[in-house]
Amino acid sequence: MEIKTFGCKLNHYDSLLMKKHLSGLKSEKNIFILNSCAVTSQAGKEIRKTAEKIKNSNPNSFVVITGCGAQVETELYKNSQSVDLVIGNSDRKSLKTIIENSLLQKNTNKAVKSNIFKTKEIYSDFVSPDPDRARAFLKIQDGCDSFCSFCIIPFARGKSKSLPAVFLRDSIKKLEDQDIKEVVLTGVHIGDYKDEGMGLEDLIEYLLKTTLIPRIRLTSLEPVEITDRLLQCYQDERMCPHFHISLQSANSKVLDSMKRKYSQKEVEQAFEAIVKSIPQAFVGLDIIAGFPTESKKDFKESYRLLKNHSWTSMHVFPYSARSGTYSAFKYQELDQKEVANRASVLRQLSRERFSEQRKKQLRTYKQTLLFRKDNSRGLSRDYWKIKMPASSFKGEKRVFISELDSKEDWLKAQWI
Repeated sequence: MEIKTFGCKLNHYDSLLMKKHLSGLKSEKNIFILNSCAVTSQAGKEIRKTAEKIKNSNPNSFVVITGCGAQVETELYKNSQSVDLVIGNSDRKSLKTIIENSLLQKNTNKAVKSNIFKTKEIYSDFVSPDPDRARAFLKIQDGCDSFCSFCIIPFARGKSKSLPAVFLRDSIKKLEDQDIKEVVLTGVHIGDYKDEGMGLEDLIEYLLKTTLIPRIRLTSLEPVEITDRLLQCYQDERMCPHFHISLQSANSKVLDSMKRKYSQKEVEQAFEAIVKSIPQAFVGLDIIAGFPTESKKDFKESYRLLKNHSWTSMHVFPYSARSGTYSAFKYQELDQKEVANRASVLRQLSRERFSEQRKKQLRTYKQTLLFRKDNSRGLSRDYWKIKMPASSFKGEKRVFISELDSKEDWLKAQWI
């Protein structure tokens, strides 16, 4: 059996869950599980091509499509001759049984999918990380209630659901026992975490009090979720000073048409709060270039705000309509050359900013967690990738940043 993963880090975590839940699955056929992504239409094309390649090179294969794409594009996969079985996110808890029944021809349905909005359970379990890694991802939440106009994910993963804080505490303790040094709290929308009155800040405070894991890192947050209380948590050195902000735009009009729940004012407040509280933090941004309602004036205003505030790097996504979303139905896309041009301008700004911030890291000291597979490389608490002379040392070590790598976006360090 082989599992191929497409898309986000949460999908990679879910693939580890599938591997555990499918343990013991046997068949005369070669089983391939494709854990699909649905963020863009292009993702679906890539997955279908992968299924075709598998069938062409391995006629005895049994190809299963699951994940977000299986949930929202069920018929597309079902109608493909290269796909044997489609299982939506809504039915992954029964993954092994569904596959076994299909292999034994007890189940004649090629596609198994129920209403994702009626799914109350979160697909979860404790998963042992790859033994070659010193870091582990931990899903704390799944689903989303925001329904941003450009996004299909709520239809793929359903309503927001959170895992109990006690389960997360126990999971981290198990990771500690396996010598994991960093846990990354992940989900579709972790800022919406809720468990018996506990929010995200409550959870972080609880985990800091009840576990000994040396490093805790968060995945994407929205500007309004970067609260004074959350920033106070970062006064604990175990919280990695790294923020990934799901910004999408810095213009109020565009944010409103995206159905984001904040404006330019909250964007600026988030930048200023981070600089004031944790000036050394690495701040990454996600931005959509060329949203249909973004005028040239809107783009210039958004660009000006970004240029005038402090952050580190930016992931730029040229807008393309995603079928099934409100924006694809409601708005006409901009000229693709204009979208590409805006994306290029933002990427240039990101390159300049990243280069500027990278130079500032010279002659500083950083706590760096070495990769187990290659312990001459590691990741600092503030998310800089670092190269060091080869060593037998394992774990986290303080290093001195001596130079910049000329070929990659890495920093070079000396042992101290």
